[in-house]
Amino acid sequence: MTIDNNEKQKRPWYLRKSWVYIMILLLFPVGAVNVLVHRNYWKLEERREYIGILVIFGYLWVLDFLPDRFSWPGISIGLVVLLVMGSLQLGRN
Repeated sequence: MTIDNNEKQKRPWYLRKSWVYIMILLLFPVGAVNVLVHRNYWKLEERREYIGILVIFGYLWVLDFLPDRFSWPGISIGLVVLLVMGSLQLGRN
């Protein structure tokens, strides 16, 4: 169920762009559940944007729970993976 631009103002508060970002940033588990449950509500571009932000913040959230000796290798591996995925995406276009 996707919504046209005319009906964006009629969205419930928990599906508006700013609230989705706030939930993902401040309350990651709540934001993740909100995005994953309502992923069919948005258009494809919005869905990709929210899931991409969810993946990035999820990675940072998991890194917070790792011991300090694993944090720098985890960050460096994550950056390398992001760079490789970005270059593959740019090469595809």
